[in-house]
Amino acid sequence: MLPESLSRKDTDGDGNNDHPNILRGTDYEYSSSITTRSKTNTSNAKPKLFLHVGPLKTGTTTIQISVLKKLISSHDLAQDNLFFMYTSWTRGMSIIQKSFLWLPQNRDMTPWNEFKDELDKIHSNASFKAKKKSKNKDMKPVNVDVIVSNEAFSFVRADEHTKASMRSLEEKWDVRVILAYRPLETWYTSLYYEDRAQTIFSKKDEDFRNWFPADGWNAPMVNWFKSNWVGSDPLQTYETYRDIFGKEKVQTLMLRRSDGIDISEQFLCEALQAKHSCEVLKRSISASSSSSSSSSLLPRENVSSLNHLFDFNLLAMEALKRGFLRNNDRCIRLDKYATTLLIQKRVTEELKLSSTTTIGVGIDVDVDVDADVYDDDLPRVCLSEQQYGDLHTRAWHAEQMLAQESARTLKEFNASFQKQKSAYCSIDVDAILLDQDWEMFFRSDDRLCQRVGVGVGVAVR
Repeated sequence: MLPESLSRKDTDGDGNNDHPNILRGTDYEYSSSITTRSKTNTSNAKPKLFLHVGPLKTGTTTIQISVLKKLISSHDLAQDNLFFMYTSWTRGMSIIQKSFLWLPQNRDMTPWNEFKDELDKIHSNASFKAKKKSKNKDMKPVNVDVIVSNEAFSFVRADEHTKASMRSLEEKWDVRVILAYRPLETWYTSLYYEDRAQTIFSKKDEDFRNWFPADGWNAPMVNWFKSNWVGSDPLQTYETYRDIFGKEKVQTLMLRRSDGIDISEQFLCEALQAKHSCEVLKRSISASSSSSSSSSLLPRENVSSLNHLFDFNLLAMEALKRGFLRNNDRCIRLDKYATTLLIQKRVTEELKLSSTTTIGVGIDVDVDVDADVYDDDLPRVCLSEQQYGDLHTRAWHAEQMLAQESARTLKEFNASFQKQKSAYCSIDVDAILLDQDWEMFFRSDDRLCQRVGVGVGVAVR
């Protein structure tokens, strides 16, 4: 099963995920003042294709929107003989699903072939413009290196069909794969919160969603984890592309590196070796550290003031599914957000129980959860010891394979892993709703519905 993020992803942040948007090769402006990466600019070598494959929750959107799109619009990438071929999340998933994930009898290679044709057009158009601008008829065609960044590419698998199709890129391109590593014990929880948040809060409408979808990703951590285990995590992504292109063609970045170098700086300065763009980014980082100017390439950290209690939302959704919440001609059910707040009020103020872990809901849910603070009063359901053991083994293997010089010692890793264990728990909604007091609360508490004619949406106090 694919994460909810696949059907809801809004990569460019404009709230619209159904209109593929790609910067065409005709939009590329060649700069005659190129001073960097010149050794790769002649036709004697294949142009490079930097394929940035994510995976999810590793800073990909920051690199795409806050860095690459701004650099290409200001023509700074052209100074490094680089072109960013933007592909929307929707288009990326169309390519991967139809051409690689569908069953062989249903497979459609059209999206993949169109993607390859787009790459060729970008290179041809940019080379033609460069030669025309130079006014040198004897000038050799210029190789423009292209960047493609899309998390959807983390969902491919290294079967024979995919290997052959991906390797066909090497006929015209020197393919270099870039991915980012985030410790698995925090990667899974971050992806879970992203999936949950998108069923609760609408980024497009900047408002809380109402009751539906009632199923799917309104799921306890245990259920979600079982469906998403291994999936497209950083280790799986690395192993897939290592098997396709070879270990030497895959470069790993660190979401959080021990020397403090930002993921965007790693991407531009180390993976792409884009000297001009790297300096532009560094100046932007320096300026943003001393100024709150909104013109910085890097966005200021968005800390939402909205906190949502995911566990209480689970309880509200399960009560709805079981028919406990009234909704008739005399009593109209409150919206999901108001109902969740009433559950919170009952737990914390009336029953005097500990509150559950909260997580911010805003433009992006991208935090490492401090799982030490968790509800000890309501019954919980957690991963089994076998699942914890499998996660520990895989996470430690990923640390050794991908963390490079930032790798933690086993002692440090174990301490971090232990701290995260409680984040893999949710309240046990089944046990709670077997309690007659809770059932009566949902069925008969007048605060959970609005009497007809009184007015709907009264704030919880």
